[in-house]
Amino acid sequence: LFDEDDQDLEILLDCCIFTITCPDSIGGTFQCIADIPDPVLILEDFELLGGEITEYCDSVKLSSTILNNSASGCIGDSLIITHEYTLIDLDDTAVCRIFHLVIDTLRPGISCPPTDTIHCGSSIDPLNTGSATASDNCSGMMVNIIYYDIRQDGSCNDNFTITRTWSVSDDCGNTNSCVQTILSLDTTRPDIICPTDATVSCDASTSPSNTGIPSSSDNCTALVSNVSFNDMRSDGHCSSTYTLTRTWTASDSCGNVRTCQQTIQVQDTTPPIARCRNIAVAPALGTPYAILDGLQLNDGSSDNCNPNLRYTLDQDSLNCINPDTTYLVT
Repeated sequence: LFDEDDQDLEILLDCCIFTITCPDSIGGTFQCIADIPDPVLILEDFELLGGEITEYCDSVKLSSTILNNSASGCIGDSLIITHEYTLIDLDDTAVCRIFHLVIDTLRPGISCPPTDTIHCGSSIDPLNTGSATASDNCSGMMVNIIYYDIRQDGSCNDNFTITRTWSVSDDCGNTNSCVQTILSLDTTRPDIICPTDATVSCDASTSPSNTGIPSSSDNCTALVSNVSFNDMRSDGHCSSTYTLTRTWTASDSCGNVRTCQQTIQVQDTTPPIARCRNIAVAPALGTPYAILDGLQLNDGSSDNCNPNLRYTLDQDSLNCINPDTTYLVT
């Protein structure tokens, strides 16, 4: 026979009295199932819980059963673990119950990877920059780790900062977070390969379309669009012969620069074309001499490089001893 509260029980049978005082039925509130103490197995420990066995017949045997209400143990769905103790003497049985409340309200722990500095073009995937680690106060509780990124551009396209927020949640929806900083820097100069040295005629173009264009690449930007050149001229033995030292410069979006040099030789190896005409000259007044000028004989001579030609004659004067004589000058 049990009383209404399952606490104090007296059974009278064949002049034997079985008197049991149950421990407090409120076993406490816990964060995790693992925090609940195991049921006791011997009468001495049962009495340490606050139970009393004051009268019984012959001997008393103790057994226990663990029951639960199949709840999640989260806020709003408290898990109740019941330790049910059964005590039996010679003929009678008594049952005591202790109720333990489980509610997980603690946030899981999370630790972010340290600040990382990477080179532009490197992966920002956690496999390269590190992942957060997490743990929960309750063993066996699943934790879910996610992250999201906020990008802040720097002074150029390939310099930027990633603020990565890592978040963790357990099965009860308790959450925690930490922040990791990832710096992406472009400090590497682009590559540039100059065209081969060139030799051109003085009447040919020295523009890159004729003498060659360099190839360039960058470890961060696939195409280097900022390629320029500067020429330095060194004159040769004549105005149509000279050397160009062409310095090519490639720069990326972050101002990293690399240069190379190309030499262009400009030569004049083609002789001018001389065209002459027949002329008639007379001696100067009062003298027997006729003076000749090469320009007088020019009939449209030309040069492929220099329009300013110099005209010379191997004989630039005639001695007209006999004024009636005609001379042929070639």
